[in-house]
Amino acid sequence: MDADHPETEPFAASANTDYPDLAPVRKSDANVVLHVARWIGTSLREVLPWIWKGSSKPQDTFNATDLKRTLRRFEEDSSNLSALEQLDDVLLAIVTNKNRVSVFEKQWKVLISDVETIREMLLDFSQGSREHAWYNRVSDETSQALQSLSHELIQVVGLLRECLSVNRVRLMFYRYRISKNINKCQARIATVLQTIKILVTPREIYNCPLDNIVAAGVPVDVTPHATSKRYRLLDCRLFVSNNILQICEFANFPHVEYSAISYVWRGNVPDPDSTSPTFSVLGAEAADPISVEVLMHACTASLSRGVPYLWIDRLCILQTSREDKQWQIGQMFRMYQSCRMCIVIPGGVQLLVRLDQETSWIHRGWTLQEVLAPRNTVVLFAWKLGSGTGRAGEGAAEEIKEVVPQKSAMAPFSLILDACVTGTLSFHRSSTSLESSLMVECKMFSAQPSNFSYNDIPFWQPQRKILSPNVSALAVAMDEVLSADEDTRHYAIWQSALMRTSSRPVDMVFSIMGLFGVSLDTQSFHKNDRVGATIALAKEILNQGGTACWMGVSFRLDPCQQISTFPAFPRTSVAGKALIRVQGQVREVSEFMDSEYPNAAALIGMPQGSMDDHGYLQLKRKAIPLQLATRKQSAARRATLALSNRMSLSTTSRDSTLPTSLTANDGSVWEPQSRDVDVEGHLDSVAFAVLLGWFNAYYPGATPADEGNNIRAMIVQQHAPGKFHVRSYLSVERRYKSWVDSWSEYDFCVGGPEEWKQSERTDFAESSGGVDEESQVKPVGRLTIPNDPQGQAATLKDRTTRAARWAVPQKVLEKYVR
Repeated sequence: MDADHPETEPFAASANTDYPDLAPVRKSDANVVLHVARWIGTSLREVLPWIWKGSSKPQDTFNATDLKRTLRRFEEDSSNLSALEQLDDVLLAIVTNKNRVSVFEKQWKVLISDVETIREMLLDFSQGSREHAWYNRVSDETSQALQSLSHELIQVVGLLRECLSVNRVRLMFYRYRISKNINKCQARIATVLQTIKILVTPREIYNCPLDNIVAAGVPVDVTPHATSKRYRLLDCRLFVSNNILQICEFANFPHVEYSAISYVWRGNVPDPDSTSPTFSVLGAEAADPISVEVLMHACTASLSRGVPYLWIDRLCILQTSREDKQWQIGQMFRMYQSCRMCIVIPGGVQLLVRLDQETSWIHRGWTLQEVLAPRNTVVLFAWKLGSGTGRAGEGAAEEIKEVVPQKSAMAPFSLILDACVTGTLSFHRSSTSLESSLMVECKMFSAQPSNFSYNDIPFWQPQRKILSPNVSALAVAMDEVLSADEDTRHYAIWQSALMRTSSRPVDMVFSIMGLFGVSLDTQSFHKNDRVGATIALAKEILNQGGTACWMGVSFRLDPCQQISTFPAFPRTSVAGKALIRVQGQVREVSEFMDSEYPNAAALIGMPQGSMDDHGYLQLKRKAIPLQLATRKQSAARRATLALSNRMSLSTTSRDSTLPTSLTANDGSVWEPQSRDVDVEGHLDSVAFAVLLGWFNAYYPGATPADEGNNIRAMIVQQHAPGKFHVRSYLSVERRYKSWVDSWSEYDFCVGGPEEWKQSERTDFAESSGGVDEESQVKPVGRLTIPNDPQGQAATLKDRTTRAARWAVPQKVLEKYVR
């Protein structure tokens, strides 16, 4: 045994004996092997996670399959704004995993940064668009861009899943392919980003200092950089702060807040010595030039409410493009319905007018929807009396706020409108401690026709007749309480539209269709085809479950000869008022209108039914047969015969005497008939009185209780088998309500009597020719101021008329009141 290695000797001896070919193994060598094995194990524990980094499964928070399924659902309805929420879920999931990708980090940061930018733009777009819940569609171009985005996101989701789950071993084999796919994806996403940026963010198409525009003296032309069929807005901040006119264009409906201006193209003429700079617009040179000062006041008013953009048709519609004009007409209702605030400038854009100055604003067709569609409407007017509160009639006090000190102010439209109804605005200044109010004369939205003035000489100033029907009709449509009843609101709209005019007859239909929730194809009608467009609108209203609220809008005008459920249409003109020829004389339509509205709760709602292509209205209504009689026969019958002896009533009238004859508005006298008519069978009577309903007179904040003839009916005559036409209207005293309520129901087909053919494109209202309203309107005698009644209470109307005599013109107050 070797003394130096005693521990190896037994093992060596054994090895030599049993395994002669193996060299002897020392104990120290075994320890080395053990250490190496331990080192390899430790190293593997450290290296294996690096090799398999990313895990063989994608992280639990990233479910690529569900995300791809969401994207495919989005592509099915990409034009719907609400579908953007689904798209945002996918974009958020991608952006959330931005810092979890450990391979190709630089490339991923660029790609996901673009995805994040797209998400921010779409979030801003969708949040702004939620304000327009009635319009939840995007443009076709945007829908296609979003579909392209969805398609690219499917590729991004697949690549992201692969990069989150790839291991180093696999990466060595697929590194080039993955890197190439990421680069391709990043390039396509960058392209989509630029497309979406153009479509969902405003684009500047015009920018020029106002001084340069005025100095150049040439019309403003926004067309060179504009795209047809797009929305455009004026930047108020740049206009007020920097004196720069900038127009921005939107491919989709604007998702930013904006105000809209309502005005007339030919308004009041400024004083000859006016120094306010103006400019015109290419294609609209025939209209009044735009005053820089007036537009500055409008932009200031908009900014005072925190609204940065302004819409004005003169600048925001391409006046030289017929294609853009036609498209914009279809978008007009949306523009006004969605604006944050509508600013009415009654005198036009040449100057701001005072409350005591008359304007033509209320006579123009398009201005009706411009104040009824928006959620908030104000009037901008010249004013030097400071801020305060105003009241009209029996209504509540509302704020009058200065816009530019000592120059302009704005007030709620309803307040100024009601003040025009009563002729007086009671104004209390905030800057004074006096309890008394200033009585300001108010006729901004015009009063009765100019020949309807009171014979009040030698009173200190002439006074126009108040409670004008054209003003009252609009006031009813805007009244929060009255307009809550759909029939009342729609009746007032038809009334107000009848007393307005436009350059094209067909625009009198297009300008109100949006108020009834109807959208007609504007290119399907000739510019003079008012009758055809009216029939189309009426059909759609009835098809949607609406009522024939146009019936009886004027009880004193003759019925239209083609669609007799409507009154005769006035002629149209580019300026001026709605005129109609009656008995050879040209008269204002408002002379034949009444300031009243239907009250369904008092008797019955307006008729429902259907209309055919020829304008015949089918309806079921309470009616009573009539027999035409001469005045002499009618008087004899009233003296010798009581109709109550021949009729059985379901309820007892408080007055046992029932009418033996009824006098229509056209002067004809009719006798109610007691004989029964088979409701199910054919109508064997020549004429009927068809019940329309109960009507109340309008007064701001109150309902007059001194009326008598509240019940209205129309007289229809048969002109062909089963076909009737409206001949005239009649009124029935309220004391006969029980008798009227007992009338039987009949089926009617009312239209004509003259046949209207779709091929005929004539404006029947223009048969009067191109008359000059100033020379043709005939004067009438002066009216008598109502005096205090003897022995009876004064009516609300008379009290209002006498109170209006003491109203002072605004111009006088501004001169003497400090």
